[in-house]
Amino acid sequence: MKHGRLLAAAATGLAGGSLLLGIPAASAAPGMDKTNKPGMDKTVSLQASLSELNFSGASGSATATVKNQKIENIAISATGLAPDAAHAIHIHFGEDARHECPTMAEATNVRSATDPTPRLSTADGLPAYGDIVVSLTTTGDTTPASGLALDRFPASSGGMLSYNRSKIEFTDVAGVGTAKSIADAVRDGEGVLVVHGNDYNDNDAYDFEAAGKSELDPALPAEGTDPTACGVLAAH
Repeated sequence: MKHGRLLAAAATGLAGGSLLLGIPAASAAPGMDKTNKPGMDKTVSLQASLSELNFSGASGSATATVKNQKIENIAISATGLAPDAAHAIHIHFGEDARHECPTMAEATNVRSATDPTPRLSTADGLPAYGDIVVSLTTTGDTTPASGLALDRFPASSGGMLSYNRSKIEFTDVAGVGTAKSIADAVRDGEGVLVVHGNDYNDNDAYDFEAAGKSELDPALPAEGTDPTACGVLAAH
């Protein structure tokens, strides 16, 4: 588990294993469409069904179109979120990850000394979903460096969130892979969409009272960074 390095690198994005995807050469029969021919467009439509984490009650769905090394468009709808609060949303991937959403059985925390409810932190979920490879901000940078830029992530309205953004470039991520290898992995169904942010004590704010400091950045409350919903982006 790369937990120590995660804490050190939180402000600039999470780091993980490396990925090298190779496609073996193959001969196509005459007249067959050589869809893997080098230089041809690789376009895949993906969708995800978002399920709750941390007993949030959140749910939703997402669709995305990935072409070559770019997300042509991604749309996300979710309900049951912390109301009127910013929600960081990322695409996660890691070569050593399971490419799936974590379960509450993997939680290593509790909400507080007075509330023993299991609490799944972002770090607890890393073995399942891997590191941040895309930050789904509303404006500006979309690399892992913006992973904690809560002022540029979408905010829910009454617990409902709608997000849409186009022309997001995949980038090289140190320790994870090149833009091409990450795009290939996401097209292959190994990208996991994670929505973050939980108002555990229902006081309409992310604060330190309910769950203390975030393991990603001690200047942020855990409520603002813990995962609240998750889904695997798969072809349809």
